[in-house]
Amino acid sequence: MLYTYGLDRVPAYLTLDEAHFSVHAASLAKTGRNLNGQLLPPLISLEDPEGEPITVPWGTTYYLPLGMYLIAGALKVMPLSEAVVRTPSALLGGVINVALIYAVALALFRNRIAAGASAAVLALAPGNMIISRQAIDSVCQPPFVLGALWCIATYMRKPDPRIALLCGVILGCGIYAYITSTFFMPFYLALFWLTAWRANVLDRRAIVLSIAGFALAIAPMVLWLIAHPDAAHSLQLQYNRADPGSPTLMQAWSSGGITMAIASTLHIYWSYFDPTFLFVQGGNARNLSTGDAGVFLFAVAILAPIGLIQSRHNKLVFMLLVIGLVVSPVPAVIKGAPYAIQRASGLLIYVSLAAGFGVAWLCASPHRSMRAAAIALVVMMAWQFTGFYRRYHTTYRVGSAFAYDSTAFRDAAELIIKSEPATVYLPLNYYDVGAKWRFYTTKSHREDLWQRTRYFADVAELADAARDSIALIPHSDTNARAISGWSTAAVATRMTGEPTAAVMRKQD
Repeated sequence: MLYTYGLDRVPAYLTLDEAHFSVHAASLAKTGRNLNGQLLPPLISLEDPEGEPITVPWGTTYYLPLGMYLIAGALKVMPLSEAVVRTPSALLGGVINVALIYAVALALFRNRIAAGASAAVLALAPGNMIISRQAIDSVCQPPFVLGALWCIATYMRKPDPRIALLCGVILGCGIYAYITSTFFMPFYLALFWLTAWRANVLDRRAIVLSIAGFALAIAPMVLWLIAHPDAAHSLQLQYNRADPGSPTLMQAWSSGGITMAIASTLHIYWSYFDPTFLFVQGGNARNLSTGDAGVFLFAVAILAPIGLIQSRHNKLVFMLLVIGLVVSPVPAVIKGAPYAIQRASGLLIYVSLAAGFGVAWLCASPHRSMRAAAIALVVMMAWQFTGFYRRYHTTYRVGSAFAYDSTAFRDAAELIIKSEPATVYLPLNYYDVGAKWRFYTTKSHREDLWQRTRYFADVAELADAARDSIALIPHSDTNARAISGWSTAAVATRMTGEPTAAVMRKQD
């Protein structure tokens, strides 16, 4: 309930990725093909042949498909809407991952208090809630990491070859989840072998079966990439493209040499262990934080170190926690993305596990003061989460709206649909306007408007538009809003009231 309540309201707007994922998922749900006509592809191109003609440096944009297939599954039983497309992510982050981390903690610690506390820490983590309520694919990776950890913990206790096979299959399927899975899934396969070896239970059969399971699961992807070599190249180029304000590792290396690369690496790597990021303020992007709560609740800053320190008595468990914590930010460092928990979601898992064991250790202490401290910290978590959740649905909804969609296109789309235009003209390079327009025309069952849509780079192209056509003109383009023969029919605004675009109607 906490994760699915008000999904149509918060976040306030669709991001461009949510729009792209949703319209391709709608096509998959209806025809089994994406908008490019590819039948159930293991990598999904975000291009829309009927959308705005845009060109990006890496060519076709490909994404790993699991997130879109989950949305497609939801759309098989429910109509397209913001709430429906976000529901699979919300259920993954708020239900499935929480249940899985309970199972993992129980297998690792053999303690139900630790398992329940680990699940609660993850469920109440502000960072987990924020990224789980968006229709994006970063939340798709943790279930496979958790599945692999369960296999590792179970195999250490009972070295059944079937567990080794299952681990390989889970990790192979995880390749389809998220871009960083191409790094993490092979890593966790190696971690399975390392842990089994350290536990003196690794044998040749386990290695062969785990590799066989992994290879079987990724075979469709490998065969598809052989037939579509441009897709692998596109993924590589995308990951070598920096987020705004921070270079990728390769860009830092090429522009400043090894000194700059090391400095950039250390800066970004530290950002993921910055106490302010983890426990006080959260991400530096407005859509990733309410600004007054960290990725985790503040009590976790006390519980996680306690749990990590006390887990040292079980050397294999301690090794798993430390390795997981150390490695989780590596793909984000390569990408050059600091303070972005969605790119280092492993931290959500390992910090939650450590904090859960910290609660169990305090509760098991013979000292009454320790047990009282555990109760006080749990109560503090509940109190802080209540305040966070209230702000998330109020001030965060408004304050983060610009970060989700600076154009506030939903308002413009609703105005255009109500205007019953002869033809719709949308500006090029208007923050992926095509994907969002397809979303809202499909949601409103007005596919006819989608078919009557054109894109323009210059207002001069509107001279020959038919009477009663509608053109969307960005509010900043004051000259365009004075075009001859057109008048302002309505003005689209943000939630805070600022105008974003003029809906113009052709009069003659």
